[in-house]
Amino acid sequence: AQSYSNLDKEDKALKYYKQALLLWQEAENKVQAAESLADIGRTYKLLGDDESAGVFFKEALDSGDLKGTYLEVDITLQLATLYAETGNKSEAIKYLEKVLPLNETIPEISHFKPVLLGRVALIYRAVGDYQKVVTYLKQQLNIYPKIGEDADKADVLSDIGYSYEQLGDFNQAKDAYMQSIDIWEEKVRASSQLDDIRAMISEKAAETYEEAILLLMKMKEPKEAFNLVEHARARSLLEQVGRIESPNASNLMQEEKNKRTEIHDIETKLREIRKLAPKIKERLSEIRTELDTIKAKGEINPLLTQQHENLVAEKIKLLAELEETASEKRMKEQLMKSYVEYEALLTQIKLANEKRQSEDLQKNDTLQKTNVSSWDTVQQMLAPDVTLLEYYVTPEQVLAFIINRDEFNAVQIELSESDLKDALMELFRVLKGKDSVIKFQRLHQLIFQPVYQYIKTNKLYIVPHGILHYFPFSALHDGKQYLIEEHTIANLPSASVLPIIQKMRDKATQNKMLVFCNSEVKGRPDFSIINACAQAQEVAKLFNAEIFQEESATETLFKRQAVSANLIHIVAHGEFKRDTPLLSRMYLSKDSDNDGMLETSEIFNLRLSPDTQLVTLSGCETNLPDMTQKKDSLEFNVVSKGDEIVGLSRAFISAGASSILSTLWRIDDTSTEKFMLTFYS
Repeated sequence: AQSYSNLDKEDKALKYYKQALLLWQEAENKVQAAESLADIGRTYKLLGDDESAGVFFKEALDSGDLKGTYLEVDITLQLATLYAETGNKSEAIKYLEKVLPLNETIPEISHFKPVLLGRVALIYRAVGDYQKVVTYLKQQLNIYPKIGEDADKADVLSDIGYSYEQLGDFNQAKDAYMQSIDIWEEKVRASSQLDDIRAMISEKAAETYEEAILLLMKMKEPKEAFNLVEHARARSLLEQVGRIESPNASNLMQEEKNKRTEIHDIETKLREIRKLAPKIKERLSEIRTELDTIKAKGEINPLLTQQHENLVAEKIKLLAELEETASEKRMKEQLMKSYVEYEALLTQIKLANEKRQSEDLQKNDTLQKTNVSSWDTVQQMLAPDVTLLEYYVTPEQVLAFIINRDEFNAVQIELSESDLKDALMELFRVLKGKDSVIKFQRLHQLIFQPVYQYIKTNKLYIVPHGILHYFPFSALHDGKQYLIEEHTIANLPSASVLPIIQKMRDKATQNKMLVFCNSEVKGRPDFSIINACAQAQEVAKLFNAEIFQEESATETLFKRQAVSANLIHIVAHGEFKRDTPLLSRMYLSKDSDNDGMLETSEIFNLRLSPDTQLVTLSGCETNLPDMTQKKDSLEFNVVSKGDEIVGLSRAFISAGASSILSTLWRIDDTSTEKFMLTFYS
């Protein structure tokens, strides 16, 4: 039963729990029988049958065989929770009053006491008694210093903040939220050795950030809210910049290279299988028809007999090949296993790299010793002709902060995250049609019109958040013109990168361009880019730049040349890997040293020149992953609550580029060529 429950097959688990109950009853083992009753109750609860769950929980308690045990406390809390969730407040309180004295009388409970106090607090929260919630959460918090669970303390403080907010005590709520954030950032997150673990912690902390930010807006403190928004999103980005490979992990690096090769081989075989199977089935159908025709003639003819034998031999061969294609499921499982092993290797490499990274941080004052910017710092950094527009998306509303050299404004837009997704989905349904302008107008009305009155400059820096990373801000239309016709627009991952970009551009002393183009990917005709090298050649002429084309545009050469250029232009197909974003890639040419697939994990480890002002990624899927349109929805890249996006653009920023020019979605090759020439001219 427990095995089935672990597999989330609760209906089968229930069957075996009931058999176990009968066996314990036959053996007259009352304690084990009572435990089985409790297990049945929990299973019914998981299946959504609260009424049956309550019956079995009560039977387990009423038996009296669990008296004085931890299980008595657990089941009593289960019943209290059940009644609280179903709105029966009086019954919930009744069982809570039963369980509280047990906390003090059962010795084995002391170890579980923090958890039990948290469960009691959750039940009081469900019945709306927030004063009691605060009381029990504070008791829980007082125990944690003895245990040293910083993450748990941060969670409890966040819950205390929420409870005070519900009680209308905003100052106490703010204080609790900020204590929680301090623990997440200064103790839990700072003590983590790995960036991806930090990103996960950022996501957990983001929930507290969100609650605190909305509270500050409620308290009419928008400037402090902006500071917290920046703190929430900028820490991970600033820490990501300047990753390097460890010279002490050469064996691991070779293993990582071998594992990537293994993954690529499996992916290639899977593509071949998917192409081959339909052709085999089609030919088998033709053979069956031909054999039926021969059989229908019913005459003994040497020619027909030979034809029959040939067809049967071909059929046997094709059936064997079809059997091989049936291994697709096994190969998919093998691929997922390889993905997991690859991620584990990256973790080992990062751990081996910790000391070297620390040394590099101390040397690189331009990129690494940059603090998160406050609203007044941002204001001072902005030129007189620039406005910064920073968004923050929450489930029920969108916050917009508008800053120029002289003003700070904040707008709360009553627009839910699901509304934004629906609007974007509608746009992509009609993107290639004549009605798309209407949808661009709709997006303009939703997300830009509420802030329009505060945009008073020509240049506009937009900092998107969450789903807004997918919004085509330049194409928003007010009914007369596109936004790009009215403003010069740039996107920023965070306002705190402004000092970094400024320092990079101040250091730029040369104007050397590197141009790479690769129009085809062997075995992937769907990845070909028409006129790829024609575009690259024209761009190279403008700068009198050296160009590496097709076979000469190798991954090895790119890694060698990229570190000394301040303008980099790549025309190649890009591909986003949803399951393993660190394997997202651009397809260059392969050679004896590299496979031609320039992947996100490799770009993170590039050390671009401090003069690198611009990297242009001219190819499909180069910025955000392909947004796969299904019948009624669009699959978006998972943007975590910590606003972490691991992709090609973010990787180049982390490698040291101050600006990225890339496509938001698939676009026409000829249009791209025209655009690029106009842009560079």
